[in-house]
Amino acid sequence: MSASNYFVRRAAPEDVSHATRIGSLIREAAKTHSIAERSQELITDKLTKGLAAIALQESVVVGFGYLAPWGGDVISHSGIVIDPAHRNQGLLRQIKSVLLEIGDEHFPKADVISLTLSEAVYQVNLSLGYESAPLTGLTSDQGFWDGCRGCHQYEAVHSAKPIEQANGIGGFCCCKGMRRRAKNCTSHN
Repeated sequence: MSASNYFVRRAAPEDVSHATRIGSLIREAAKTHSIAERSQELITDKLTKGLAAIALQESVVVGFGYLAPWGGDVISHSGIVIDPAHRNQGLLRQIKSVLLEIGDEHFPKADVISLTLSEAVYQVNLSLGYESAPLTGLTSDQGFWDGCRGCHQYEAVHSAKPIEQANGIGGFCCCKGMRRRAKNCTSHN
């Protein structure tokens, strides 16, 4: 997939050389957006296994996202970040489209779940077939919800009397929940 002078594709083992740049993009975004920081080890693992998408302008990474499997036949698109200088170019949609292709290949029976405060992510998700979903219905996998601890809003949400929506493990979250049903399944238990 490409748009203007960008190229968005599935990551490959040789993309490990971009892990430091990706980590920097995520750390910067985590300061002001509802995205948790990710370790270099996690980024490297996702790149090596081809469970990530990268957006490049020439040879510079300007966007990234990866798949994370969770209990109950669900996966999420996580760590999605676009360099601020390259936003509004359609890269988010392209990254998510590549991640959907990877998910259909590796996890064909899995629903895709999403947590977001970003209106852009919400709208792209809707256009890709996601529907709004209560947080309690996303997953009961503790590991998924533990990822929220890295969000810059986590302490604020948990320090006052919560007015936010309860999540799947009894905590609270400001994010909107979304779910995209597995493409290859007709029913879910």
